[in-house]
Amino acid sequence: LLGQFSTWVENWPSKSKIRGQQIINDLHQQAESFGVDFFSDTIYEVDFSTWPFVLKTEDRVLHAMAVIIATGSRPRKLGVAGENEYWGKGVTTCAICDAPYYRNKKAVVVGGGDSAVEEALQLAEYADEVVVLVRRSDMRAASKMQDKLGQNDKIKVMYNVEVKEIKGDDEHVSSVTLFNIKTRETIYLPTHGVFLAIGHIPNSQIFEKYLNIGPDGYIHVGCRDQCTSIKGIYAAGDVADNRYRQAGVAAGDGIKAALDALSFLSHHGFNSMVFQGLESQYFEECDAEEEQIDSIKNIKELQDILNKTKVPIVLEFTSEGCPCCVHMLHIIKRAAYKMRD
Repeated sequence: LLGQFSTWVENWPSKSKIRGQQIINDLHQQAESFGVDFFSDTIYEVDFSTWPFVLKTEDRVLHAMAVIIATGSRPRKLGVAGENEYWGKGVTTCAICDAPYYRNKKAVVVGGGDSAVEEALQLAEYADEVVVLVRRSDMRAASKMQDKLGQNDKIKVMYNVEVKEIKGDDEHVSSVTLFNIKTRETIYLPTHGVFLAIGHIPNSQIFEKYLNIGPDGYIHVGCRDQCTSIKGIYAAGDVADNRYRQAGVAAGDGIKAALDALSFLSHHGFNSMVFQGLESQYFEECDAEEEQIDSIKNIKELQDILNKTKVPIVLEFTSEGCPCCVHMLHIIKRAAYKMRD
């Protein structure tokens, strides 16, 4: 996964500036050109005690000769009062998804790194005012990123403050309670939205039973390779990187992991002949086809569909520019297939 689905990536090799989603699309197309098979699903259980390794989804059982783990990380939460209550009601982690809802409103961004700056800049395109809340006396963001904040009149930064509580009217966020670490002062700051950019938690929990994983959740890999504590299992990207956490570094990790996996397979006699013999045994697939989803662009198209059917219709509002929507689409299609009868 490409970090927190960055709006713009400015340190991708050969590109001065490129959309995070475009990088994902380009890599996908390149892999397809080499014959890679893709399917979207969620692994909910693994068994690394046997070889070939076993990976289970809701509808499939996969048998893998080697595994590369690139599950990335998920946004970290504050753990304060009101956060869960107003999750999705003003508390979020994705400005690229939710910024348009804050047109002519006020919003705060919690964090002091590059991600916080990206969130603030995205919000400033819509909101009247954006306040970046930084716990320390300075920001960790790159100087170039901080310069961008200073150039935007809609954005201001508050230092040495912690969010203690998120308040609202049961439907929407209305304010945050802050505590100034230096002055010991309590501050009540009105806001319509709280955007969290305080780091990430590696998505490694499903592997804890088998792999050597640190207390911070990062999978341990070799110093010069991507080998985990089990031969044939490799990790790449943010799930194993607690230092750099950059798209370019993750891509390099992926290349190293692929070379490590190829070396492992070659050592065990895996070649094209073996591949052809095992190809049909890679996974057992249940009946889990995807239904084609109609795209509705205006009210008239919706009304035409309603006039042609008497059964209930479920509408899912998505955007092609929203990475979260793109990742959810295959789940919606499969659910539509199961419900169509």
